[in-house]
Amino acid sequence: QKQQVLLFLNRRGHYSFAFCRECGDSLKCPRCSVSLTYHSQGEKLCCHYCNYTIAPLSECPQCKGAILSYAGLGTQRLEQELKRHFPQARITRMDRDSSRRKRAHWHLFEALQDKQIDILLGTQMIAKGLDLPNITLVGVIAADLILNFPDFRAGERTFQLLTQVAGRAGRGELGGQVMVQTFLPEHYSIQAACKHDYAAFYRRESAYRRELGYPPFSRLAVLLVRGKNRRLSASLAGELARRLRMAQIRRLAVLGATQAPLSRLRGEYRQQILLKAPGPGILAAALSRAREYWRQQHPSRQVRLDIDVDAVSLL
Repeated sequence: QKQQVLLFLNRRGHYSFAFCRECGDSLKCPRCSVSLTYHSQGEKLCCHYCNYTIAPLSECPQCKGAILSYAGLGTQRLEQELKRHFPQARITRMDRDSSRRKRAHWHLFEALQDKQIDILLGTQMIAKGLDLPNITLVGVIAADLILNFPDFRAGERTFQLLTQVAGRAGRGELGGQVMVQTFLPEHYSIQAACKHDYAAFYRRESAYRRELGYPPFSRLAVLLVRGKNRRLSASLAGELARRLRMAQIRRLAVLGATQAPLSRLRGEYRQQILLKAPGPGILAAALSRAREYWRQQHPSRQVRLDIDVDAVSLL
C-alpha cells in the first residue's frame, strides 16, 4: 500500500549471548555480571555496560569445547531476517550502533518524511518523537523483555514504552494498526497498553504498590556499596544493614544487604540495601545514621557508598 512500517525491539546486537554446547556455560564479561552480546557488524562480542570487546572465540574458555552456539534476537539479526523475507523493501535500522554519526537522527527523520524508508526498525530511539502520517503499522517484538527486570517499576516501564511506540501509528488520516508479540498477553500492563487504558493500568499498579509498600505510598532509598574487593564490600554492606536495624527507627524497613541485580559492574562488586519508609522524615533519619556509620568506619577508598533517594532504577 506504499505506507511505512515501524518495528520495535528493545535489544541491540545480533545474538543476545553465546554459549558452549558441551558445558552449557555462556560467555560473560570479565568485568560485569552480564553475558557478552554478539554483533555481526564488526564481528565481535561485546559488553553493553563497559564496552569490553573480544573477537568471536573458536573454543569455550571454560571446558575448551569446540561447539559454541549463539541464541537470542537483537536488532541486527532482525534486520537480517527482514531483508531475507522482504528483499524488495527499503529497510533501515536505528539503534546506538547505527546512529553514532553526527545528525544521524535528523537524516533518518528526513528520509522517513520523504518516504525513502519502507520499514524502520530499532530500539527505544524510535519509540517516541516520530510524527509521520504514513506510518500505519507498528510491530513490537518481545514486548515483555522489561517485565522480567528485578524492579518494582517493570510493569510501569513496559506500559510506558508500549504506549509510546504504539502512538507512532495512525497519526494521520490513514489510521494505523499495532501488533504486539509477547509471551504474557494477559499481563495487565500489556493489556492496558494495547487498549490505551491508563486508568485501568493505574488501578492495578497502584493497588500492587500500596499492598507492598512501594512508592508513591512510601519513600525509597537505595544504598549501594561497591568496590573491587568482593569480601570487603559484602562485609561492610552487611554491617551497615545491621547497624540500621539496630537503630530501631520506627516504621523503617531495611531490606538487604544482598547482591545487586547487576552484582558486578565495570570491575566493581556491588551490594545493595533498600530502605523503605512511610515519609521523608523517617528516611532522612535513616540516611543520617548510614552516613555517620560510614564516616566512622573510614573504609578503604576501594569501597564506596552511593545513596540514591527516590531511585529511578533498582538495577
